[in-house]
Amino acid sequence: MINQYNTMPLTPEEQRERSIKMFGTADIEQWFKDSLAHMMPLPDNQSVKMMVISILSDVQEEIAMGLHERARQNINIVKWIIMSRLT
Repeated sequence: MINQYNTMPLTPEEQRERSIKMFGTADIEQWFKDSLAHMMPLPDNQSVKMMVISILSDVQEEIAMGLHERARQNINIVKWIIMSRLT
């Protein structure tokens, strides 16, 4: 991955830190696989869509509770899921 401020690739440690800041986890791919494994399998990406709906419900609660950083991370997770799994 390229650093947004220059053309130097991110080191693995920089990528890990960036992922934690963005998503709240160091490995979003593994988080997604683990989360999906705990859901009832549904056809045609329905499990993924249900996951997105569930995360957005969490975001609503997090905002109401003042957990804005966690809400921001969960919104980033939803964007990642949409772009990597539903397009």
